[in-house]
Amino acid sequence: MTPLLALLLAGVPAGVWRIERFGPIQIELVSCFGRSVQRISNLLVADKAAIMDQLASAFQFPEWFGHNWDALYDSLSERAAGDGFPDIVVVEPVTGGGDQADRNVTTLAEILADVARDTDRCFLIVGPRPDDLPPLPSSTDRR
Repeated sequence: MTPLLALLLAGVPAGVWRIERFGPIQIELVSCFGRSVQRISNLLVADKAAIMDQLASAFQFPEWFGHNWDALYDSLSERAAGDGFPDIVVVEPVTGGGDQADRNVTTLAEILADVARDTDRCFLIVGPRPDDLPPLPSSTDRR
């Protein structure tokens, strides 16, 4: 059984998890369990401004959004606490981009973890980075 299927059967935990891939089959699987998903593909993590622009667009942040890490936490927390926010948010960074991209993904994961903790939401980051982000747990990992 895949970790995603086990997770859906056991209930989706709040937190930020790393997952190897999340494509149309996984979206269909999540939908079959009555869960909503928002997929943010091709996030340009080498450029902080691009990250802010893409996330502001994806989550329909207000025009006054400050385009910095603190503003991202504030705006995303506000949206995540409201009705209509997806059960699972999948972030797919563009690979490559060197050290700056790695630092940006790490910072983004930290912000998503804070939002998840404060709003009881689930975020998945697709790919091998950041290294210290735990993989999606299976139902046996949660016992």
